[in-house]
Amino acid sequence: MFVALAIVCDEFFVPSLEVIADRLNLSNDIAGATLMAAGGSAPELFTSLVGTFKESEVGFGTIVGSAVFNVLFVIGVCAISSKKILTLTWWPLARDCSYYALALFVLAMFMRPGSGETSKKDGTTKEGRIYAWEAFVLLCMYLGYVALMYYNQRLHRWILVSVMKKAPHEVDAIFDEEEEVAQEATLLNANGFRAGLYQFLTGQGNIMETTSTAVITQISGNVNETFKKLDTDGSGTIDITEVGNLIDQVTGKVANPNDIQIFMDELDENKDGEVSLEEFTNWYLTSQAR
Repeated sequence: MFVALAIVCDEFFVPSLEVIADRLNLSNDIAGATLMAAGGSAPELFTSLVGTFKESEVGFGTIVGSAVFNVLFVIGVCAISSKKILTLTWWPLARDCSYYALALFVLAMFMRPGSGETSKKDGTTKEGRIYAWEAFVLLCMYLGYVALMYYNQRLHRWILVSVMKKAPHEVDAIFDEEEEVAQEATLLNANGFRAGLYQFLTGQGNIMETTSTAVITQISGNVNETFKKLDTDGSGTIDITEVGNLIDQVTGKVANPNDIQIFMDELDENKDGEVSLEEFTNWYLTSQAR
């Protein structure tokens, strides 16, 4: 079941969420706060939904417990398992913890015992109840978080300038540094998703689509490692023979000279007959994004 779940999530669920986010033109912040968060929380959502209408305590406990699990256990395991230093910034932690603390406070106030309210229908007290207007407030608070994520960059800049009294050039430097960290993470972790769907997606495509997708999904490792695997003679560049070997490897058949030349022209930006690491990196990142 764990293997089946991993395959379904890696090859179907996560890519489908990414496509939806791309088609709706959602930023990473908004997609993370909506589609990705909903996808990751779907199990506890349905568990608590069933538990609620079965009048079971599993509903409320599952939501709060799973949140603690995600905040503590998941982050802790990821940090312990990391083979390299993870570069983090203070802003996402401060932003999310502040809003999460506010949400828990509101929820605690709604669930507080002995509020003195009594139901007109059955005479029961407020304890353990969430009324419709309270549920609506909680739902609106989630929409408020989505709105906050929409204005995330502006809010971050305002905090730095107005609250922390940073100069505009310092703020720009901070944003540039964060952008460099994000790009470096992309380069170091450009592994693609599991390769099971690439043949289905590109089976009818041309040689460029098939080969570029296969390189990203089949040849695992970051861009530097991939380049070294393709540079079989260790010359520091990829020649047309090595490009032909690449096409043969990922397509499973011998490529004709015309296809090899088309692919070589795509890789070789300066048309000097060889593909440098810089040229390959530019092509690699473009293919990964596509």
